Amino acid sequence: MNATANIHQVKLKTRKEMERTIPREKLGWWHDVCPGQRLTLRDATEADIARCMMRKGSSLDPADYLCELGEDGSLVNKLAIDSMHTYAVPAAIDAARLHDRLLPITTNVASVIGDAAALIEREAASLAEGHTYDGEWPAHEDIAKAAYDEMLARAAALRGLLPTPIAIGATA
Repeated sequence: MNATANIHQVKLKTRKEMERTIPREKLGWWHDVCPGQRLTLRDATEADIARCMMRKGSSLDPADYLCELGEDGSLVNKLAIDSMHTYAVPAAIDAARLHDRLLPITTNVASVIGDAAALIEREAASLAEGHTYDGEWPAHEDIAKAAYDEMLARAAALRGLLPTPIAIGATA
């Protein structure tokens, strides 16, 4: 089951409608800035309530609000909403959780790639052992030397596929 988040396309009440239906002490920034406008909002969370400045006596229940998108979005009281369409969208997975899920797969793939590169390198070394003299390729062994070079190039290409370890949260 995939996690989802609710995204709400809302149309706010007009300023006149807000003033008629919402007590003055509950009017917010949206009353002054965007009455009658359409906004895209998400469900409010406890963290949003804790982060935002709330008037004394305001509800501290996240269910009474929606929030602008983003981690630092502003709250919009549901009393200000004239109409709303809600869409369930796939929720983003946090980086640490993604890392934990992919680590075993990445480790297994890296192991297979590393083993394949090592096998090719061993075969190349075996080829060189039978065709070189004191580490030098004789002129008549040009085909064996080309095969040896090709094997090392393929092993290097495989090693180039190995994942580079990254720190979660690190920036490039």
